[in-house]
Formats: sequence, structure tokens, C-alpha cells
Amino acid sequence: MAIWIFILMIVPVMGGIYLARGKARTLRRLESGVGADIRNRLSALGREVQGELSPDGRSLTTPKGVMTLVASKAPESFVIDTTKFAGKTSLEGALTIVRKEDAAKVIATKTLQVLTPKDPKVGERYYVLVSDLEQGQRWANAKLADSLESLEKSVRAKIRLQVVHATATLIVFRGLAKPDELKAFYDAAVMVLDVLEMFI
Repeated sequence: MAIWIFILMIVPVMGGIYLARGKARTLRRLESGVGADIRNRLSALGREVQGELSPDGRSLTTPKGVMTLVASKAPESFVIDTTKFAGKTSLEGALTIVRKEDAAKVIATKTLQVLTPKDPKVGERYYVLVSDLEQGQRWANAKLADSLESLEKSVRAKIRLQVVHATATLIVFRGLAKPDELKAFYDAAVMVLDVLEMFI
């Protein structure tokens, strides 16, 4: 009788252990697959833009900045759904620009104030937060709006631009896969960085 009680107690424990191990193995396999996919996508671009892959293959360092592909919802989902490009800028201060319809996703803080752009082209499409309202009026102009719009069209996705501590980060909420899409994003992101430098 005691042996049956022992068996009834031990079987669920052992089952739980094996289930946990199986789940961990599955997660590792999925992560490995995503990593390989990201490496393959970035390798193709790297040959065109003199880029070098990071040791883990998750990012590509180029003369203009660093591109990263991300599965932002992992481990719930291993779909690569976000592309980022970060480059240095001489722009002092902080800036965040998102599409007008995404305004609720960005919160004003003590250091970032909502800007009402004087340029109607910017105000119609984008929601702008800046650390300095006077400087922000210079930054949020039609040339910057045009470069962001060009980037969005080239990859058919929404964009977010953030400038913090002299680093400009462009985020596209789409996991770009085709070499021509990645190259189009890279070229358009570099153009945005060039536009930002005009504000210095």
C-alpha cells in the first residue's frame, strides 16, 4: 500500500520535471532558430554596407550605425517584428517623434514636452516630444518629416525616432526580411541621420 502511495506522489513530480525540461528545450530551439534567421538576414545586408555581425549575430555594425532585428514578444512569440537602426548624432537634447495615431503610446515627462510644430506638414502626420521647445521648432521641420515619410514608404511600416544622449534610434515595427527591404531601411535611416545633422 505504501509503495502505491509513493508511486502516486512521485509520478506527477517526475512528469512536471520532464515537462519543464521539454519546454526549456523547445524554447532554446526556437531562440536558436530566430538567432539563425536574424544572422542570415543581416549577413546579406552586411556584404552591401561594409557591416560586421556581432558575435551573437543579433546586430550589424556599419560605418553609419548599428542595425538590430528583434522578436519583441519573445518568449511568447518568436516572430521577428521590429527593426532598429541607431547612429550617433551631434544633436544636443532629446527628441521623440511618432505617427500621430500612435501618440497615446508615448508619454510626456519632465524632460520631454509636447511640441506643436509650426510647420503644418509635421503636425498633420507626427506627434513630437522635445527637451527644448525652441530647439524643437527647428528640428521638427518639413525636411525631417519628408525623410521620415520616405523611410516609412520604403519599408511600408510605421516609424519611431528617438534622440537621446547624442544617439538617434529609428524603430520600424516590422521585421524586415528581404535584402532589398533591409537595404532600403538602412539607406533611408542614414538619410534621416544626415537631416538631423543639419540642425546643429
